[in-house]
Amino acid sequence: MTVQTKKNSIGIDLGTTYSCVGVYQNGKVEIIANDMGNRTTPSVVAFKGNERLIGDAAKNQISSNVENTIFDSKRLIGKKFSDSTVKSDMKYWSFKVDSDKNDKPVIKAQYNDEERSFSPEEISAMVLTKMKEIAENYLGESVSQAVITCFDPETKVLMPDGSSKIIKELKVGDKILGDDGKLRNIINYQTGTGQMYLVKQSKGMEYIVTGQHILVLRITSVKPSLRKRGNKDILTFWKYTDNKSKIKFVEIRVNEDEMYDKLNNLYIDELDLVQEGDIIEMTVEDYLQYNENIRNSVLKGYKAPKPLTNKNADLPLDPYFLGLWLGDGTSNNVEITSSDPEIEEYLHEFAKDFPGLSVVKDINSDIGETSNYGITSTKACYHYRIVNKGINYLKNPVLDILRDINVLENKHIPDIYMNACESDRFKLFAGLIDSDGNLHKGTGIRYTFSQEEKRSKLVYQMEILGKTLGMQTQKILIRSREHPCSTIDNKILFKDGKEKHLYYEISFSGEKIKDVPCIIEYKKVQENTKFSHNTSSSLKIEPITEYNGKIRNKFVAIEVDGNGRFLLEDCTVVHNCPAYFNDSQRTATKDAGTIAGIEVLRIINEPTAASLAYGFDKKDQGEKNLLVFDCGGKVLLPEVLTLSC
Repeated sequence: MTVQTKKNSIGIDLGTTYSCVGVYQNGKVEIIANDMGNRTTPSVVAFKGNERLIGDAAKNQISSNVENTIFDSKRLIGKKFSDSTVKSDMKYWSFKVDSDKNDKPVIKAQYNDEERSFSPEEISAMVLTKMKEIAENYLGESVSQAVITCFDPETKVLMPDGSSKIIKELKVGDKILGDDGKLRNIINYQTGTGQMYLVKQSKGMEYIVTGQHILVLRITSVKPSLRKRGNKDILTFWKYTDNKSKIKFVEIRVNEDEMYDKLNNLYIDELDLVQEGDIIEMTVEDYLQYNENIRNSVLKGYKAPKPLTNKNADLPLDPYFLGLWLGDGTSNNVEITSSDPEIEEYLHEFAKDFPGLSVVKDINSDIGETSNYGITSTKACYHYRIVNKGINYLKNPVLDILRDINVLENKHIPDIYMNACESDRFKLFAGLIDSDGNLHKGTGIRYTFSQEEKRSKLVYQMEILGKTLGMQTQKILIRSREHPCSTIDNKILFKDGKEKHLYYEISFSGEKIKDVPCIIEYKKVQENTKFSHNTSSSLKIEPITEYNGKIRNKFVAIEVDGNGRFLLEDCTVVHNCPAYFNDSQRTATKDAGTIAGIEVLRIINEPTAASLAYGFDKKDQGEKNLLVFDCGGKVLLPEVLTLSC
């Protein structure tokens, strides 16, 4: 548990057997001694006549007051009386434990000459009160707060195979992708309820978190500069504060003859200088303390490039061909519609990879001068098949592959292609653009791709494909009058006789579109085209109670190893959520804090806390692997954690 004051960060380890409290001061963590001079305090409470004893005083009299001395009460936190673990633990306790009407355990003790019932939360609150008093006596000021952080259960995260999974379906031991492309192991998983916040990204997916969720932000627009203010020369820059968890804007008046030296030396002299592209982590609540201008221009969410998965995958079809067919192919056959000579040339080359196949060029009567390329078998060495009108065609291996990957009459991008290596995903993307996309030049150069409304799955996958390739995407639904098939009574009609159709259009922009290997000349992005960096997103964060018609007050917290960062479905970088107790235990612990007069803001596990404490005074040491032993009263738990100092 972490507790904060105005000037100090207080940590309380509410242990099963012993508890302690620490404060970060003078560059290190100081574990505070209690009134007996001990740095650990027994998690023991005793009732003797009209006295209530806590800590060492309670432990020292246990032999003469066994029935009214309470220990190990933390083991009852959030449990039911009928739980097998409770029944097992009761065998070793000298005090009495009973059940209330809701199957919750209650502890019985004689106090003020009568039998009293105490909940485990009340006993833990007494221990917390003692630890709080120890800290307040040491600091000379009151303490009152603590934290917790988590995601909405429907949040989608990126899996190692490139697929996505909603966070509530994950479990301890699962692997997800980190921001560096390395695997992260889920080491803890929790659920709970609380106030949720919607995070809207200008260039990414929306997601929902709690107020104490830790945002991972890229810092932009902070280059130091010299300014004139009247007759004064001002040097402006940004610097870190609060152990590099916050930033502030600084202005220094400089003399004209030294201002350029000051500017040049700033990168050496100012150890806490904030630089362009730095990554900072802060809670949602801390982020919202900054004004809108700083949030929009300086503190940005960002995406990491999608790691290369299935690098050596043996794809059954050239990804470029699959893209062509998905964009403008006949859904039940191997036919692709195009008017571009580059496509005709490509299809002839493609067919050479399948002995016996050739390309037949027909006029498409529906479109006019557009060609319709149907790939068919012509040699007798292939198996025959029966088709319409009694015409026999030999077996078509390309058609068989389309059937095998389940895209006939079901246009979508198969997982093996969505998760292919980056170069193959770019080829797939190029095929889709060369078939059913356009390049818009001039200001705001971009690709667009359109499909009718019934192809919404393909549209969604195309959007995700672009995002994982590092592009900025925007999807809109349009009521269309384009591509008419006939005119009746001055009305423009489609083939099905409808006057209007809905279709999706997605735009793709950013520097990564120059890497799309289109073969149609007028759809290629010129090499000298300039782009702005687009993996950073302005954020708009607001509290919510409902989203997409659902009440949003539940969260899932996962904790991962490594640097604690992992990727959402569109490669947005997020931070892990520390977790140790189950939901009922967390709620009960927070209740204990409330009883003790502490607002619980966060609950973290002990190995994580130990690693954080180790790292406070280890400056500029790089990344370390730490073996942390949680020497509990009953169980020894070794864990390995990676710490970046």
